[in-house]
Amino acid sequence: MIKRFFKRIGRIVYRMAFMLRYLIFSHNRIVKRLKSYGITDIKMYNVRIWYIGLVRGKTTGKKVIRFFYKATYDEKPCFIKLEKYFTQRSEYCSTIREIRAYKQMSKFDLEFIPALLLSDESYEKNTAMIATEFIPDLMNFKIPIDKKEFEVICEQLEHIHGQMREADIVHGDLSVSNLSMTKDQHIVIIDFGIAYSPTFKAFQLDTAHVGTHFKVSENKCIYDNAYSFLRIMDDCGISETFKQEECYKRLQRLVGAHTHVINI
Repeated sequence: MIKRFFKRIGRIVYRMAFMLRYLIFSHNRIVKRLKSYGITDIKMYNVRIWYIGLVRGKTTGKKVIRFFYKATYDEKPCFIKLEKYFTQRSEYCSTIREIRAYKQMSKFDLEFIPALLLSDESYEKNTAMIATEFIPDLMNFKIPIDKKEFEVICEQLEHIHGQMREADIVHGDLSVSNLSMTKDQHIVIIDFGIAYSPTFKAFQLDTAHVGTHFKVSENKCIYDNAYSFLRIMDDCGISETFKQEECYKRLQRLVGAHTHVINI
């Protein structure tokens, strides 16, 4: 029993040491490669390793590694995400999906998203890269105390909903962290890794996270940015008084006012 325990510990330590060596090696290669794109001042921000979540109710079992960097490109501060996916199916790569969402949105003048500075779906084999404008001091979404400030927030969300409808994009993963705010309460939406647009078949609606849609019947759902805005406000503890405001009711009336309906 004791021998078995120590063997298990030994295997865990060996795997951790191997992964650490792999990450250091990968980091050095990434820095060298990014410099070839003209990117400078490269600093690692984060590394995440996990298995991709549910697709059609079943775990994909596909592991991905995502490297995040802060850097400078074309004399502008930028945020870089590289994703290595251990599968031949590129639709599992959220970075590729995000690049395609940005290409779709670039046809429109959307002031609520960070600007796309650089992207490469074929950065390396099974690896994609995207560099976007770095916006400092972003905060999680929160409900302002002041009534006038709340009205401004609702007006922004109403405007954003209209622009996303025009761009034909459903975010699919809106949360208090992805629906961010600057210090002057300007809303910025980030992380379009599972965004959906009917224009691209690769964008699968069934990868959208729970809470980003509502049922319209027993076997149909509508994926809706306005619904996500209201859900986030509930998560932030919006008061019943604010729910009676006309600006909030206008957001309620937007829910379901489109045709992104699918079978489930």
